Amino acid sequence: NMQLELEINLGSHKSVEVKFIQNQYLLFLNDIKWMGYKIDDDNHELKETISHYELSTGNVITTGLGLGLTEQILLSKPEVKSLTVLEKSQDLIDYHLLNSKWAKNPKLKMINTDASVYKGSCDTVLLYHYAHQEAMSILNNVKAISKNIKCETMWFWPLESFIVKHSRKNNSSYLDGYKDLKARLNLTSLPELTEGQINKFCEVY
Repeated sequence: NMQLELEINLGSHKSVEVKFIQNQYLLFLNDIKWMGYKIDDDNHELKETISHYELSTGNVITTGLGLGLTEQILLSKPEVKSLTVLEKSQDLIDYHLLNSKWAKNPKLKMINTDASVYKGSCDTVLLYHYAHQEAMSILNNVKAISKNIKCETMWFWPLESFIVKHSRKNNSSYLDGYKDLKARLNLTSLPELTEGQINKFCEVY
């Protein structure tokens, strides 16, 4: 599904600015570079969302709006009935409402809130609001959110890179690495995956 035509608009609104510099789309919040999306022939950065696409179904909650790329990919999936995005920056929500066609999709709802305190339920929750955080801080936040948002399936960025590092360190398969991390984290909503699925998710990292 990586053939999807993605929409990224350059411009600014209040504290938000989106620029294109050296083959990369960059999102600035209050003049601080928040995230980037690099254009390459291989679509490498887009491929990192394959786990999010394949695992999401029903009513989906995501965290962190960014450039809206993952949201566009998820909205294109027929099995996704609704998509609720939790975003801390009202300016960023407004930027997309003003500039982005995909933000007017009737399946989409954007809520101005801190994902760490939001309480709710859904079928799938995908966490990827971790732009500048250490691994331990990410894992603690994932555990806290898992108590607040009830779901059938959870996934978070950058879980695949954690699995790859863990597997290399222990000389184990990606599946064994995933099962070990899942048991250590005690996150029951991380899905049961086949070796084929986990290899597919991890090989792009």
